[in-house]
Parts: sequence; structure tokens; C-alpha cells
Amino acid sequence: MNKLSLFAAALLAVSATPAMAQQQGIQLIVNFDGPQVTQTLTEMGATAERRTNDAGTPYYAITFRNGAKALAYPSVCNGAQPNTGCTGLRLWANFTKPANLTVADVAKKVNDYNIGHAATMTSYSENGDAQLNMYLIADNGIAIANMKTKLQVFEASAATFSQAIYNQ
Repeated sequence: MNKLSLFAAALLAVSATPAMAQQQGIQLIVNFDGPQVTQTLTEMGATAERRTNDAGTPYYAITFRNGAKALAYPSVCNGAQPNTGCTGLRLWANFTKPANLTVADVAKKVNDYNIGHAATMTSYSENGDAQLNMYLIADNGIAIANMKTKLQVFEASAATFSQAIYNQ
């Protein structure tokens, strides 16, 4: 198959509509502000609580089976009401700088992690605290099975990064 044929096949796959997915029996999530996020996390063995911050913006407080804690904020919201129709979901887990590490040590661990783990990204602040991030997009829908897999990757990544930063 030549490059043009591969590109055409990829374009066709990407342009599949939510209606086509439904016809094929694929369960889609079209936004991250409904109950499907907490249902999927519960099916994974995680606990998820939908909360709101002081400004009234909803988010999810998550504890995964492995004990990793994370927050998830729906974003890119285009619904008729505020904070609805959100097609993006930002996930992150915070890691406090270990007392025995310098900021430079944390920077090295963050950089080493990022080199070997492309599905998630870590960063660090000037005080040495670190953060693991992932972003999910549901433009035109994302298969719930795909979202679950991405959440499982985040869960595993949180455990891997925790091991890297805390268990020298």
C-alpha cells in the first residue's frame, strides 16, 4: 500500500461519525461532563467524586485502585449551559518534592521519565513539586473502551512516576 492509500485509509477511519460508531455497537462518550466518566472509573475499581471548585467549575477527584490520587477537569466546554458539552478532559496527579531530593534531582527524574513515557508528561515547579499530566479529547466522540484504556495508562503512569520520584 502506498503512502497516499495509507493516508486515505487513515482519513476515512478518523472521519467515522458517532452515528457510524453507534451502528457498529461501539459505545461513545461525546463529552466529559456526564456520568460516563465516573461510571467508567468505577468499573476500573477507582473511586471518583464529582465536585466543584470555589468558582463553580466541576471536576473529578479520583483515587485509583493502586492508591494514586488524581484530579480531572472537563475543558473545551461548548454546551448551552456553562461547563457542559466539554470535549476535553485534563488529568493530573501532584507529587510533593521528597525532602531528600533537590530541585535539580527532581528535574532529572522528570526529564528521565518524560524520555521513556510518551503517553503522559511530567513537569516540576520551582519548589520541586512535580505533576503528571494527560489530556483526553472527545471531539466527535471517543469510544468508552478507548477512554478506559487511557485512564488505565494514566493510573499505571502515576504508579511508575511515584516509584521513580519517591523510591530512589
